[in-house]
Amino acid sequence: PTSPVGTGSLSLGISVADMVVQGNYLYIGNSNDGLKIFDASNLTNIQEIGSIPNIAVRDIDIQDTKLYIAAGSKLSIVDIANPTNPNELSFLSFTAQKVTVGHGFVYVAGSEILRIITISDPNNPVQIGTINYLGYTENICYAYNFVFVADRIYTGEYYLNTIRAFYVGDPENPAEAQSFDVAGDISDM
Repeated sequence: PTSPVGTGSLSLGISVADMVVQGNYLYIGNSNDGLKIFDASNLTNIQEIGSIPNIAVRDIDIQDTKLYIAAGSKLSIVDIANPTNPNELSFLSFTAQKVTVGHGFVYVAGSEILRIITISDPNNPVQIGTINYLGYTENICYAYNFVFVADRIYTGEYYLNTIRAFYVGDPENPAEAQSFDVAGDISDM
């Protein structure tokens, strides 16, 4: 549209680490207040309808009726089939800063390692592959058998920002296909 018009707003009074939207629902989280779920079907009256307060949300991805949450010290899988009553189905304990979902797997970045988790049974996720890399993860995304990780390393004089492409077509044996340095900060991709 050439002249978009705002129809509603929501003042949370909290910081937002990440958010995703699916249908009429908005899923927002941070490390202090946990996960909050809002019904946005009426944009002039957005209402909180569900929450999980004790989860330290760093990053969220969504697929069907599941949220995949990088929660600092764990990957959490949350059933949102009933958004008013979200339910943590399972979790795996390890450092989890960023998360993305694709092709039946969850990809989790944290502490200079990319973890590949099979989610064929969301009640019993299993780590099947890992690959190490250098740098603090700024973002992660999945596309066509590749996981892209944006990271940064402090060299002692300046920050070096790098985008790494990992081939995950063989999830048990991921491989770094390419990397390249990027000028400036990487905040999203």
